[in-house]
Amino acid sequence: MRALALVVLLALPLAARADAPPLPAKFRMGYLSDRVEYSVQYMAPALEWFRQKLAPLGVREVSLEVAPSLEEMGDWVRSGKVDVFVSTPYPVLKTARIAGVRPVLQGIPLKVKHSAIYVRADSAIKTLADLDGKRLAFTFTYSSPGYFVPILHLMSHGFVIDHAVPGRKVVYTSLTGHYTNSLYWLYFGRCDAAAVGDDDWVKLAPRLQQSIRLLDTSDAYPGFFVLISPTWTPAQQQAITHFLSEMHTDPAGRALLHNAYSCDRMAPLDPPVLKWIQDADAAITALGAGRN
Repeated sequence: MRALALVVLLALPLAARADAPPLPAKFRMGYLSDRVEYSVQYMAPALEWFRQKLAPLGVREVSLEVAPSLEEMGDWVRSGKVDVFVSTPYPVLKTARIAGVRPVLQGIPLKVKHSAIYVRADSAIKTLADLDGKRLAFTFTYSSPGYFVPILHLMSHGFVIDHAVPGRKVVYTSLTGHYTNSLYWLYFGRCDAAAVGDDDWVKLAPRLQQSIRLLDTSDAYPGFFVLISPTWTPAQQQAITHFLSEMHTDPAGRALLHNAYSCDRMAPLDPPVLKWIQDADAAITALGAGRN
């Protein structure tokens, strides 16, 4: 899938604020998706808001760089083709490894987030342990609620993923491409269980809702994380971090956080989130080495 940039230009040069270091004239936001046109439409209000609010910091052009893979996004953040990448935890942590950076802010979610594992209403599966040897549907490999968070949850309960290990419980996984697909796979018997976000169930047709039941939910996981390209100077990184942490004080910025990112505000990484990142990093390492 090709990458596409949506660019918003300022009509006239604008000077940076005297009390803040100027940012680069071109500000490039990263977005991870294989649906380029949809991504551009979805993020258009965000680009316009950033265009207006970053102008006093010297930004003259704002663009959206849409990458179809974590590897490409990581390369773009590392090289400076993307300046700031905001996404759910798993894509950010994978991208951070490739780019050689660490998250600088978290998005405080509007509601506590969990991943949920569903089975058919008439399934003989009653507990998480009953998933041993069963088929589990995930959405796609850069999803937090539909892939990584349920993997973390299963690993914490002694499961291995896809590769049987003597004395360990195992699940065998498939990717469906969307949470709706996962739940329809479950409905039609193509899998034994499906992992999705805990709020995805309410979006289903009533007939499908009635045909499935909740088996288990994960622990809560963080909302969004923010990465900044290592090509930016420390002063520039500090300036954009402060800007994003104050975003909620602007009414339009707060609405944007709610609508585009489902979070209330950006905030520093607190100790519980840092511990979650540490555990998630260990799981990513284990998965990459086949030691789950």
